[in-house]
Amino acid sequence: MNARGRWTIAMVAAAACVPLGCCAPQQVGYQPKWFVEPIVALPSYATIASKYNERCKDLNKLRCPANLVIESPGENAGDRRTDQVEANLQFIAPQRIALRVDKVANTLAYLGCNETKYWWLDLGNPKRALVGEHAGATPRSAARFGIPVHPLDLIDLLGVLPLPVEKQPVEWSEDKTLWVVTLPPRGKGWGERTIAIDPATGEPRRIEVYDARGDLAASAELSKFVGVAVRGDTFSKAAMASRYEVEIPATDSTIVVSIAQPENPAERMRTAPFDLPRLLESYGISTVQDVDAASGGAP
Repeated sequence: MNARGRWTIAMVAAAACVPLGCCAPQQVGYQPKWFVEPIVALPSYATIASKYNERCKDLNKLRCPANLVIESPGENAGDRRTDQVEANLQFIAPQRIALRVDKVANTLAYLGCNETKYWWLDLGNPKRALVGEHAGATPRSAARFGIPVHPLDLIDLLGVLPLPVEKQPVEWSEDKTLWVVTLPPRGKGWGERTIAIDPATGEPRRIEVYDARGDLAASAELSKFVGVAVRGDTFSKAAMASRYEVEIPATDSTIVVSIAQPENPAERMRTAPFDLPRLLESYGISTVQDVDAASGGAP
């Protein structure tokens, strides 16, 4: 203990009229006001990443049904509206994802991306597609697309990607209960991403994406983790959240995503959901807007 610590204790004892060498009996469980619960040492990033990635090892391919409840501002000031839709989620690490949105057995829209492009297919009347490239994604093009984050950050919010091998900054959360790993921005104009991890389980509890100014752009609270059925490996430790509460401050919107029976079909995973030209042809979409350009263009 340093001199300042000893001096503080001495002052507290003197104020209480208790000699340092002869303390009066105290009740069981008593803790003086200066007592501070010791904090467990923060593990190394390598230790944290190893525990986190054990769960992610067999999450390289996923498919599952989902339910989305979307709460957003209503037409009149102060009003809120709630929409509920069914969905089907498919994912192939690290950059292929497809979310088909359905209602009453009709497909309404299709959100997806592959290694190079991302897209939103609106299957209303008229049908149209918004398409961009990951390499050219900027906050402005993302705004045209309708999201406040880089398209690949949407995958981050699922909490299924492993942490990188390279060392990343790590610290305790403010309440000292979670490990918080900070990942760097994806490029110029984008902000950092943080993952708050439960030390007991290695599971992500909250994932946040920031803009270049350091303001929160999107967040996800993850809960109710369930095992993922992995084809060919009945002993896999793969698991993912079955409930996501996603908040987008800029639009004052909340999306609660519930998934059921997630599985990794391994070699049976289809790749057609990530093939943009095939999707455009299949859904009969001819109007395509390039969000990377001021005017429309071909995908």
